[in-house]
Amino acid sequence: MYRATMAMLAAWPSLLVLGAPTDVPSDVYSAGGLTLLTYNDLSNDPKNGSAAVLVHAPAEFLSAEESCRKLGETLWSPDTASFTDGLNSSLSYQIWQESFPKSQLFWVSKASSGDCRAINYRGELKEVDCAGPGSSKLPALCTQSAPVLSTATNNVRTDFIVNQRAGDLVYQGFRDFFVWKFRGIRFAAKPERFEYARPYEPTPEERSAPIPALFALPECLQVPGEVPDGSNEDCLGINIWTPYLPPTGPSSCKRPSSALVPKRLKPVMFYIYGGALRIGSGRNVYTDGTMLASRGDVVVVSVNYRVGSLGWMVLGDGVHNGNYGLSDVIAGLEWVKENIASFGGDPDRVTIFGYSAGAWLIRALMASPKAKGLFHAAIAQSGPAGIYMAEEPVQQPPLTNEAGFAYKYDSIGWAWENLGKKVVSEVGCATDETALGCLRAVDGTAFLNTSLYAIGITVDGKYIDSDRLTVNSSDNLASDVAFMTGIDRDEAGNNLVSVPIIPGVPLADIVPSIVPAVHSEAIAAAVRSPAFGIPSDPTPAEALDGVIRIATDAFFTCLEQATVYSAARHSTFESLWAYSFNRTYNFPGYTKPHCETTDPEQLEYKKCHGGDHLILFGTMRRGELPDRDGRDLPFSRVAMDHWAAFGTNRDPNPDPAYLAARGYWDTLETLQRLGPWERADVSTDAPIRLLQVQARMDAYSEVEQCKVLRQPLDYFEPGSSATN
Repeated sequence: MYRATMAMLAAWPSLLVLGAPTDVPSDVYSAGGLTLLTYNDLSNDPKNGSAAVLVHAPAEFLSAEESCRKLGETLWSPDTASFTDGLNSSLSYQIWQESFPKSQLFWVSKASSGDCRAINYRGELKEVDCAGPGSSKLPALCTQSAPVLSTATNNVRTDFIVNQRAGDLVYQGFRDFFVWKFRGIRFAAKPERFEYARPYEPTPEERSAPIPALFALPECLQVPGEVPDGSNEDCLGINIWTPYLPPTGPSSCKRPSSALVPKRLKPVMFYIYGGALRIGSGRNVYTDGTMLASRGDVVVVSVNYRVGSLGWMVLGDGVHNGNYGLSDVIAGLEWVKENIASFGGDPDRVTIFGYSAGAWLIRALMASPKAKGLFHAAIAQSGPAGIYMAEEPVQQPPLTNEAGFAYKYDSIGWAWENLGKKVVSEVGCATDETALGCLRAVDGTAFLNTSLYAIGITVDGKYIDSDRLTVNSSDNLASDVAFMTGIDRDEAGNNLVSVPIIPGVPLADIVPSIVPAVHSEAIAAAVRSPAFGIPSDPTPAEALDGVIRIATDAFFTCLEQATVYSAARHSTFESLWAYSFNRTYNFPGYTKPHCETTDPEQLEYKKCHGGDHLILFGTMRRGELPDRDGRDLPFSRVAMDHWAAFGTNRDPNPDPAYLAARGYWDTLETLQRLGPWERADVSTDAPIRLLQVQARMDAYSEVEQCKVLRQPLDYFEPGSSATN
């Protein structure tokens, strides 16, 4: 009976099943869809009644009541909730973005007298005729009683179920207080080992009934313990967070009609996780997209991609040339291009953003002919470009690639001889023409127990056809892409706890064994150089400070800034924006003692790798973490507003009128006081936005230190003294 009922409902153009096993009539969607109206200050503690579900379609009062009932709600009541607790800003924003005229009225609950009434964006109530023929038809405000979730409950579903059509399929998601969520949507088939991603083919059952999208797929196979619930090779799914569900047309339509949703499709922010290409998760509770989607009014997408040797290993047959994980990400972007409009996203305004190895993949996507046209803006967060270094504990042999620099991609021959061949042997397969069959028969966990991983981006001739992202010429695949890039000030601080001091042994002889690198002589020279100021007989604290500084410069800062310098000089991208976080907050389980503080403004601490996650995703209070000095939440709001603005307009400066319409007064005041985030332009001496409470534009840092490391500011310039 259930299957028959679901098949019948799936045949409808658009429907909801929220809080009850019934549906909203299809005409609820006929004029515009549904929007969750919330005022999100990132506290994760909204006031009761401050949110509503906006039913866009004009309807008579009784139909509006019925629509709310089918949502599991009632008409919003001004008698039990305060309009100024959030709905004032939410409706003001609807008017500002021209979804409705200023004269628009919205149904709310009846007055105690029994009279029908409606409210405008100013909160003014008016009696409206709702009886008899010719009665008014208005959009409606329904209550929003779905729960507020935390990191502890993040990966559970609520009872407020929603079905939404995308093409000829219907997906079953749910809503919490802030957004609708669709998780674990398959964008590609279960991967065949060492093959590129293939489109997913729905089963007959999936074509005849809603496909559950209530829980994320497992992470791609990786080291046990890295993710809480285990991992699996059948992992290629995406997760979607959206504040808006549009009407969707007949099953033959891939996208909602633009005539039905003018100005309502949201920018899309497509997140790519980090993890050194070895580990990572699209469902990390601290990079959950709820708060960014809600506060930023964007659709957030996260993607799973294959990691470790299963995601990147080159075989020696000339056919299986690596980059399988990159093909996964591109397949996810292709799915978004075709389907995201059905979830409220604008396929022509996709911003890719990634952290660490995810930022490395951002650069690869910008260099990939297969990814051309799938995004219009990109953000690389804490992306390594410099000297390869091992993580802690020290990985033997050291993590490396052909050039010893992260910005360069490997040749197929090098990747096979130095990485793939060793992994193939260690899992018990012969390194000849029988390797592929053997590798596909081996238990997947065998690839997790090898002495090294065959990871890295390769010049495979299909997904990548050059050995780097071009940053010193406008003649490149990403010349029409707006690019924002940056780091945390002390990135390497999350890789080191201490540096041993051995009496009588110079620190320059010790450091290469603590932070192994292909270019160990450059690291040793930096330890000796007065530019880094490490005493000849350092204390443990002085040694640690010095090595963190050297490692951060060598792996991150120097070539990050060289990228900005050359891209600005050559107008490489459509626009260029650079930043450095000088205030961070690492989440539990990914921190070191020197990365933490109780007073960020008064006490010095390391601004470590990953310290921007809580800030940019607004998950601090969802994780019940304290606001350390009363400035964490305001700082997070400003930073998130920058990121959402970039996703919306390819410019990190939010429109002041937008901020006012949404009631984001603290961000508006802060940015008016501190001044705009300026482009990284060749004409400026201060191209870097220093992100801190008192943010400002800043000059390039560590310039002399980078020269010592043989990574000068002009590293990528033709004729540079550096080898590049």
